[in-house]
Amino acid sequence: MKPYTPHDVARFWSKVQVGDPEDCWPWLASTSWGYGQFVFDYHLMNAHRFAYWLHYGKHPGDLQVCHKCDHPLCCNPEHLFLGTQRDNMEDCAKKGHMAKKLTEDDVREIRAKHVSGATQRQLAKDYGVNSFCISAIVHRRTWKHVV
Repeated sequence: MKPYTPHDVARFWSKVQVGDPEDCWPWLASTSWGYGQFVFDYHLMNAHRFAYWLHYGKHPGDLQVCHKCDHPLCCNPEHLFLGTQRDNMEDCAKKGHMAKKLTEDDVREIRAKHVSGATQRQLAKDYGVNSFCISAIVHRRTWKHVV
């Protein structure tokens, strides 16, 4: 991968709400599946991965860049660490963030409540899952077979 330039660095940080060192620094530009998206060298890159690379001077390669803070839009390098998929899942389980197993009846209720005006954020809280899971259900990216 080509090295980043001072222009790339300035363009990246202009899209991050940098705060105090202990705070989350949210990505303010485009997102996909809840993660910030940054175009670098004509390729989309997750913003937190680019933040890690900038701060630590090492491209993450095949490793995942995980969030200590569990906020997918956070780009604060102090909140990021490298790990494998297994490391990330173990961290998630340790923090109690593993998704609850939903049933087909749950999925029907979620879709009906969403049509009736319930927000995805509220449904996620009610069903003990994250909002990305709810979004995938209401937009029929998952549970397609459930009518």
